[in-house]
Amino acid sequence: GQGGEIHLRESFPLGAVPHGGMRGALNANASVQGTGVSAETASAAIKLSAGAGDFSLGEGSRPAPLSLALDAMRGGGKLTIESFSAALGGLRAKGAGSLDPASGAVSASVSGSSRDLSRETAAFGVDAGGSCAIDAALSGSLRRPALSLRLQGDGLRYGETTLGSAA
Repeated sequence: GQGGEIHLRESFPLGAVPHGGMRGALNANASVQGTGVSAETASAAIKLSAGAGDFSLGEGSRPAPLSLALDAMRGGGKLTIESFSAALGGLRAKGAGSLDPASGAVSASVSGSSRDLSRETAAFGVDAGGSCAIDAALSGSLRRPALSLRLQGDGLRYGETTLGSAA
């Protein structure tokens, strides 16, 4: 079938989002390449990256750098997220996954960590801190999904309340 390609580059002031309370400027790049017109034969590759050097949300918040990236494809009736990454301050997350709508098969994995949550939570106007890590895996089908989750934290605190460690 016919193939096509679209490339977009945009800068967007986050303060323009109604009732969002966001501040900063989001710079985004996106590209989509694809062929076919029916769900059975269509294929597409999607790449997206976005970032804001000074993202914040809410009153009393302090800006932190934000970045997002996605590399996905659709082909053979299956959607695959080859890689996803996000960062806010020192918080880092990454993942990948796939979905086959015909069979309902799903798989995904996500991991993330922060050595000090105080910078990330300050971007939302929240006084919290400590270190954390998360690992999650999803498998099975849409009808019978299975989730594996591991959370770990150390020196966790919210305001003046110290929660200590959790695993």
